[in-house]
Amino acid sequence: MPTFQHEHIALNYQVFGRGTVPIVAFHGFSRASGDYGSYEKYFGSKYKVYALDLFYHGKSKIDGRKIRSFSKQELRLIFEAFLSHLALDKFEVMGYSMGGRLALFFLEQFSDRITKLYLLAPDGLKQQFWNWLVTNTKTGKNLYGFTIHHPGWVKKAVAAGKMIKVLPEKIDKFLDLSFATKGARLRVYRVWKLYKYIHFNVDHLAVLVDKNDIDVVIVVGKKDPVVSPKSCEEFHLKMGKNSSYHLIDAGHDLFKPHAIKYIGEKVL
Repeated sequence: MPTFQHEHIALNYQVFGRGTVPIVAFHGFSRASGDYGSYEKYFGSKYKVYALDLFYHGKSKIDGRKIRSFSKQELRLIFEAFLSHLALDKFEVMGYSMGGRLALFFLEQFSDRITKLYLLAPDGLKQQFWNWLVTNTKTGKNLYGFTIHHPGWVKKAVAAGKMIKVLPEKIDKFLDLSFATKGARLRVYRVWKLYKYIHFNVDHLAVLVDKNDIDVVIVVGKKDPVVSPKSCEEFHLKMGKNSSYHLIDAGHDLFKPHAIKYIGEKVL
């Protein structure tokens, strides 16, 4: 698998499909670039997909002593160099879950080069309270530091939240994935910290979409316990006539066979 080197990072990526329409694709938290291999038969002879391993995932590397939180300018320079490395001028962008934040960043920074944007259960539509608390306040940092070593209280709090119906039943699956081990809990913190400055003005994104005539496709599961279908629909409405919205019979995992089939046949 090829790797792109740039100062303090090494960006690993895989290529799927054999077509002429390039897509830059970003995976979700705790996953990797290989996810997009599940869609390869739908990419076929139309698309050529460059799927990246995000930092603290897969085989990509980052020097955490040099980079703890990306500024938008730093992140732009990395991806500008990556696009130059691939000799991409015009391209499409796809982002799933955490990768949706990177897809939105591409929209903000490279809108004049993007022809289509696929957002699959995307993170980044709104700043989440816990993310903000942990990465921007001393209290939040200390609380999460305690959680890394003593996660039991989180499960108790979630059980209480489910009991009074302020948290969805399937939130346990997300927590089991993200908080199962000390290493996983530490990775959550590092990733949140890394992208603490990567937030967006949705009204500004809507202007960029309209100005550059970018097609926006949003897909989310009806039973998604992580990304709110309501927030996805609101974003879709903000994007105006260029946007299409797909609410499908799924949870958060859009790499299960029935979700792949729907997206492959109805979206790609």
